[in-house]
Amino acid sequence: MFELARSKRRLMVTAVLLLAHIGGRSLAAQEPLRWKFSPGETLQVSFMQSANTETVGAGMPTTIGIVMTMEMTWRVSAVAEDGSATMTQSFDRLTMSMKTGDVAAVDFDSAAEPTSAEAKAIAATVGPLIGATFQLVMSQRGEIRDVKIAETVEKAVASGTPDGLQALFSPAGISRVLRQSVVVLPEQPVTAGDTWQTTHDVESPLGVLQQLSVYSYAGASEQGGRQLEQIKVDSTLLVKPDAAQAKTAIKSQSQSGQLWFDRQRGRLSSSQVVQKLTTVRPYRDTKIEVRSTSKLTTTIR
Repeated sequence: MFELARSKRRLMVTAVLLLAHIGGRSLAAQEPLRWKFSPGETLQVSFMQSANTETVGAGMPTTIGIVMTMEMTWRVSAVAEDGSATMTQSFDRLTMSMKTGDVAAVDFDSAAEPTSAEAKAIAATVGPLIGATFQLVMSQRGEIRDVKIAETVEKAVASGTPDGLQALFSPAGISRVLRQSVVVLPEQPVTAGDTWQTTHDVESPLGVLQQLSVYSYAGASEQGGRQLEQIKVDSTLLVKPDAAQAKTAIKSQSQSGQLWFDRQRGRLSSSQVVQKLTTVRPYRDTKIEVRSTSKLTTTIR
């Protein structure tokens, strides 16, 4: 009798624990994915972007390959009642390797003393950016609401930085990089297979375009010893009426990637997005076609 009673108690305890486990998972699944910000919190953010561009037409084809990494620190200075965070973002380190055709690559690292003339020229132009701070506001869903750059830094970038880097380190450029790498989370709880979408304007040489991003939730799985939520994204550029008159036209484009979100910590863990873009524009009696492929990898810790 005693053994029978003890066995029954074990079964009851096991059943209670199982129900609690299932109930806990069900409750977690019903909670929407959200960033969790805390005043004074510090996050280390790393961006690595590789891009290859080939230009054909009007002469010999040319190729340019660039690999750039940016290491940044996010410091949460305040959290509003709606959960959105005001953060300062500082650029801690910038590395760049650029190769054109068969010419030797130009390498630059802001943490090292430049040796080549080309690296010294890059150091002179990007020097004001290292240690510079930007202010940004991010919602709990990961929406980038506002990016502000100090006036002194903005002037320094505008006066001495090449056009490509000016576009990257402007408020619009920083917002574009963040939107590519930081997922906009759904308003409601999701289960595997659910989708949602966002739209925002993108400044480009063609004018202002509209980017439509469709996200799909693929479920949770273990990555690097942690339970992470996998989200896939596919984006399309839509030509707005004011850009339709531009001489340069989009021939083809695609952008897709995957993102891993840490529900427990309340932040993005990593993401990788690949973009392919081909544009064409008339040149005298021929056409110039530019084909580019870029990959942006983001990690946050």
